[in-house]
Amino acid sequence: MFQVGHSIHIQRQIQIQRQIQIQRQIQIQRQIHIQRQIQIQRQIHIQRQIQIQRIQIQRQIQIQRQIHIQRQIQIQRQIQIQRQIQIPRMKQSDLPQ
Repeated sequence: MFQVGHSIHIQRQIQIQRQIQIQRQIQIQRQIHIQRQIQIQRQIHIQRQIQIQRIQIQRQIQIQRQIHIQRQIQIQRQIQIQRQIQIPRMKQSDLPQ
């Protein structure tokens, strides 16, 4: 009778140990899952930040190109104005006196 009771006690202990191990494994798996989700979210956030930075850089490049184009247009206008001023002076000086 003692051995049967002892055997049942051992069986219960084994079951309890298995349950504890299963619970630990479940907790570990949950923690791993949570950590992976956190890492994925961080990566997504980083990727979004990189995309935002690229867009900002592209905008800056566009602005710089526009500024350059505007400067070139102004320079060309100034050259045209200078030529317009120069041409009449030359014609007047070329006139016989």
